[in-house]
Amino acid sequence: MIVCMMIMASLSMSYWAAEHDIPLAMYTIVETDESTDLHITLDVADYCTETGANHSEVGLQAVHTYLRQHLSIVVNDQPRSYDLTDMEVRGDHLQVHGSLTGKPSLDIEHIAVTNTVLLTIPHHSNIMQFEVNNERRDYRMHKGRQAIDVKY
Repeated sequence: MIVCMMIMASLSMSYWAAEHDIPLAMYTIVETDESTDLHITLDVADYCTETGANHSEVGLQAVHTYLRQHLSIVVNDQPRSYDLTDMEVRGDHLQVHGSLTGKPSLDIEHIAVTNTVLLTIPHHSNIMQFEVNNERRDYRMHKGRQAIDVKY
């Protein structure tokens, strides 16, 4: 009887572990003297659900195209595009790295972000982290808060 209970408990835990209970993506913008780096972590299953892609079809160019349609960044009233240079699938996550194009803004007064990435996923949040002007700030974005303007 104890063995049956252990097996049932093990099976139920593996069933619940397959789903993530907090659907979110993380974005970090880091300003240095040489560049403005962008680091993004997305859930692979959520990305595939949103885009209709198969796990094996997930590639840097497709992710870059998707992000350009759903993530815009403006620094000091200047729209900034970004180049993604590296992507790695680690477990259940896509880790994407790149940088904003153009010269770094050494005197950042504000950063405006519009982010609709993965918002068709129920209860999804996008966490924006900024490491700018020797400060670290974090903001939660979601279906009801798709744009932020961070002033320094």
